[in-house]
Amino acid sequence: MNDIIANPANAANVVLEPKDKITVYSELVYVDSAYIRITGAVKEPKSIPFGENLSLKDLVAMAGGFRMEAAKNRIDVFRLLISDSKPTRTVISTFDVKSLEDIESNAKQLELQPYDIVAVRTVPEFQLQRTVKISGEVVYPGEYPIVKENQNLYDVIKMAGGLSKEAFPQGATLYRQEMNTGFVVIRLDEALQSERSIQNIILKNGDVIEIPKINDVVSLEGAININEMYKASIIQQGNRVNVAFAGTKNAKYYIEHFAGGFSDKSNKNDVTVEYANGRVKKAKTFLFFKTYPTVNKGAIVRVGFKKQKQLDKDNTTKENTNWSKVVGDAVAQATAVLSLILLIRTINQ
Repeated sequence: MNDIIANPANAANVVLEPKDKITVYSELVYVDSAYIRITGAVKEPKSIPFGENLSLKDLVAMAGGFRMEAAKNRIDVFRLLISDSKPTRTVISTFDVKSLEDIESNAKQLELQPYDIVAVRTVPEFQLQRTVKISGEVVYPGEYPIVKENQNLYDVIKMAGGLSKEAFPQGATLYRQEMNTGFVVIRLDEALQSERSIQNIILKNGDVIEIPKINDVVSLEGAININEMYKASIIQQGNRVNVAFAGTKNAKYYIEHFAGGFSDKSNKNDVTVEYANGRVKKAKTFLFFKTYPTVNKGAIVRVGFKKQKQLDKDNTTKENTNWSKVVGDAVAQATAVLSLILLIRTINQ
């Protein structure tokens, strides 16, 4: 058709007869399901059918416009080049626009083609404000921003004016919302001793740090004889009693001095100390020696019970013992020894 228009004398310019019909097809008829896609920092990334008069400005508008983090100086257009009898290939063009008006002024340069993919990039390292919350015993509790990379416990406590006079850093806890992590065991007292301490955990957006008041009470519970030392109104559920912290001693010291010792039902291999920050240590046995964890302020000392099978075994052993025979044998042995002593004395005389 273009050849005929350019040269009417062309042999293809046949004479039309009555009722002849001429159909001029759009080139899009020969393109299967042509589309254009926009992705990246726009409010509604989407694919839409290609239209001849569709501009980049229209495409961005149909996607809801740019998001605030959009890097308008970096809009990439991926274009598919299709040639007869040749492999297809993709080329990339990058454009720098400041606004939709700037797109319109460069309409010719940004003319879209079927199967174009428009990618709106994000400003490098773009992120909204990130914060952590400190509650409890700091000079200025509240919410604080993460203002630098790798901001840690030491940094944020310093921003909050430091610990208050009643702070109990050994009992501090950290709750992490990111990735539903939950509670993270920390040692704030060690973290504050040095900015380079390995206990200086790097903080994440949404972290909550709780610093309690000083807790100088130690709790003891489980298979202990506290009923021999305290009246019933003092003993709490779980056979538990709370006593004043008496210095950094081990768990056995507290059990013997403040809980009446181990009960007959106690499992001495199951003694644990839970510290105020959530850590738990257990008694250990090496050869014939047993070592018990150290008790700090705010700790809970727990003594486990023997399993029912062991209790039944102990009771059976007691029931099967013939105490009359035991006593009789002991008396007989003592009598034999005395008789031997008297005989020796008689011979010597």
